[in-house]
Amino acid sequence: MLAVGACFSAPDPEPSVSVGDAWDLAARPMDATPVPAVPELDPPPPPADPAQIGLVFAEANAILAGAAVDADDGHGWFRWVPRVGVNRFAIRGLLFDRPAVWAEDRWRYRDPVIQPPLPVGADFPAAGRVIAGFQWGARHPDGSRSWPLRMVGTGDGYLRPVHADGYLGTSLRLLSEGAGTPAEVPARIRELVVSVCGADLRWQSLVETPSAAALVTLVARDRDGAALVIDYRAEIIVRASATPAAIGIGPSIASMFWRGAADALRDGGSQAHDGDHWWVDGSWEPLANPGLGSETATTAAMPARWGLLQVERGADRYAAYPAEYHRRPSLVIEGLTARRRSGEAIPLILRRVVQGADGEYFENVFTVAGMAVDPGSSRRRGQDEIVVTARIVVGALAEEILPPAAVQ
Repeated sequence: MLAVGACFSAPDPEPSVSVGDAWDLAARPMDATPVPAVPELDPPPPPADPAQIGLVFAEANAILAGAAVDADDGHGWFRWVPRVGVNRFAIRGLLFDRPAVWAEDRWRYRDPVIQPPLPVGADFPAAGRVIAGFQWGARHPDGSRSWPLRMVGTGDGYLRPVHADGYLGTSLRLLSEGAGTPAEVPARIRELVVSVCGADLRWQSLVETPSAAALVTLVARDRDGAALVIDYRAEIIVRASATPAAIGIGPSIASMFWRGAADALRDGGSQAHDGDHWWVDGSWEPLANPGLGSETATTAAMPARWGLLQVERGADRYAAYPAEYHRRPSLVIEGLTARRRSGEAIPLILRRVVQGADGEYFENVFTVAGMAVDPGSSRRRGQDEIVVTARIVVGALAEEILPPAAVQ
């Protein structure tokens, strides 16, 4: 296996993405116009019955179970998922040295499922090529013909890492502005290169927000079969038109918390959440829903380690909901730092927000890394890029991802 640092600097397949591409992207205003799609492709509203949410997930999994991957090289695999996600943007992709190809005709769009069947006709192929989501993973470390999923994502810079047991939970934001506020602007992925570096999977993406453009690299691998480890590096160029405020620089994280142990105890119902505790440098703090229309928020200097944990693992605690919340992985971020390539350190803050929720439909818990943005502060190539690095550890149990002394 190559060292992680080598995976960030190893030669890329051609054509690839580079920091120079991010500079070119930053020189132009961001185009936030989605690719047109036929109306039937727009996602339907959430089911009226909250219990149906899990059935929609089951439906999506059933469709995916019969779908081939778009690319694999014997070590890693990747496939587009046109029906996952909300935002649809064109993404140029290179998958294991081969240009991305969309094969929308292999999806069973006309199956009698909970969501309205999608049309098959003259207008559909073009709309089907609009990417809403994707999945990628690697050969199981035991060498078997097993291809466990490692990441689910969408074109708006939204990723959900998947633990070795095959389930997902807390999400990552590659780059964002205003995360945790109504004014949030997620990053748009414009180009994507997926490759293998030694035994690790490497992801490189060119992303942008109205205030910045960046080359984001992720190097993912399993650790002892118990945790997924992702090394993160973003090389950010601040636009001259940047908003002079704090932006989420990633890897910011978000989760859903609707009902916790206190709610279940009060009314005898079930819990519903992707994570139930914050963990910040050894300090545990249970989450609570402040009620619709309210929120709680704290801001502090960037800690060494922080994350969202799913501590409650009893399946019976979530019995009313079929979404298998007891299997949601925990996620911790370590050593998040930022500095200009010239060496200047960039102070970071960590903002934690819980918005009131009345259902399990949307993320309402945000842990956002932020930095002060000076419009036009990126002027010199090779010196003014802001380089952000961190390690992300994903595991089912706290003891898989925390130092031994920190486990409750």
